[in-house]
Amino acid sequence: FMIGISKSPPPDVRVELTRVNGDPGCVVSVAGDVVFVLALDVIDGRISGVDIVRNPAKLAHVPAP
Repeated sequence: FMIGISKSPPPDVRVELTRVNGDPGCVVSVAGDVVFVLALDVIDGRISGVDIVRNPAKLAHVPAP
């Protein structure tokens, strides 16, 4: 979604679908640096919330895809 709304994403963007604290989500990196992590809250098969973390201190332990 985030890449889709951008007019011209950087050529070195990587998106890895993964589990984030047990929930479906993704890790997005640019040039090997994680820029954000997105997690979906799912209840009864429906998305009930979206959590996005962009704080570099919180992303320091997240490996780039």
